[in-house]
Amino acid sequence: MKTVNNQKGFTLVEMAIVLVIGGMMLGAVMKGQGMIENFRAKKLITDIESISIACLTYLNMYNALPGDDSTNHGWAGVTGGNGDGWIEGGTEKDGIEAQEAWQALRRTGILRGNPAATGAVQLPVTPYGGRYYLGNRSFGAGVGKRNYVGVNNLTGLIAESIDIKYDDGIYNTGSIHASDPYSQDTVDLYYSI
Repeated sequence: MKTVNNQKGFTLVEMAIVLVIGGMMLGAVMKGQGMIENFRAKKLITDIESISIACLTYLNMYNALPGDDSTNHGWAGVTGGNGDGWIEGGTEKDGIEAQEAWQALRRTGILRGNPAATGAVQLPVTPYGGRYYLGNRSFGAGVGKRNYVGVNNLTGLIAESIDIKYDDGIYNTGSIHASDPYSQDTVDLYYSI
């Protein structure tokens, strides 16, 4: 009795070709994800620099920082600051200089957006889903006290990569600081103006 063994399947060469093609596709996907992440980081820095320039443009136009300007220039809903040269405040409280700064920048047309908006909704959204905000802090002996553009809810890895690229890479020195060491899951980043 003779049995016919007529099984069909892939040869080793065919399997190797499938694995090579699969590897190439996986590599293209991974490279695409890296490009997207690189774009988001560049967009974040561009936004921070644009906000810094907007504050300096306002300073040039009105001889005061936005929000800290003691004159409200007749703009409805904008309260004058104390004129001490520091943008005081936090992220979401109304009636403080950091919040008034966004309204003043929008009233002048330096930044786009609704100048009547208040609270967290008026803060621009970052490419990572957090918010930009303004304030001041001490950046240490080498830099001193500075106004800053803040970014909340950044991953420690992204914040560290920005610090390495644009400053010294250490979370609590130089002109870029973080709220916590970069080993934390999320940090706030402070970029001095």
